[in-house]
Amino acid sequence: LTTRRRRPGRDGPSEFERAAAAAGLDLKVIPEGFRFDPRVLGPLRRALLEARPDIVESHDSKSHFLVKMLRATLPASSRFGWIAFHHGYTRTSLAVRAYQQLDRLTLPRADVVVTLCRPFVTDLERRGVPTSKMRVLSNFVDRRPRVPAGDCEALRRQLGLEAGDFVLLSVGRLSSEKGHGDLL
Repeated sequence: LTTRRRRPGRDGPSEFERAAAAAGLDLKVIPEGFRFDPRVLGPLRRALLEARPDIVESHDSKSHFLVKMLRATLPASSRFGWIAFHHGYTRTSLAVRAYQQLDRLTLPRADVVVTLCRPFVTDLERRGVPTSKMRVLSNFVDRRPRVPAGDCEALRRQLGLEAGDFVLLSVGRLSSEKGHGDLL
């Protein structure tokens, strides 16, 4: 179950919708006109009453808000467990920071809040989430076989690097919470 905004020039299913279809998943898409379109509440509520899920997970401030609002309106026989995933905060704009403040209203009401690292636990505590509800599930990377030394040497030559040059690769958005300053 997801919401989706239709945008000019982006007709047809999204990448997420195509992946769900390829995996044989039954995906219900509820159209919305704008970020906090109240017209999604009715279809979302009906979908929850029909599906009667045991657990609902949400992944951003908007989804957390919708789940909190809808869960409060359902009869006790249709209540579900709620796992809210917290991915951290960025300071990209005033609007984004305002949306993130919704987490103060919503995340303390979730049954479980999963976050990515210990420092985020402190952020969530400041937003009123009890520590007993939090779980830390760090991102991980599958171990891959070591690249053959000959391949590394060929790449160094291609990049114009000397044998003793130090190379550091960091993949991530250049924003303060990613800790590039600490790394350097």
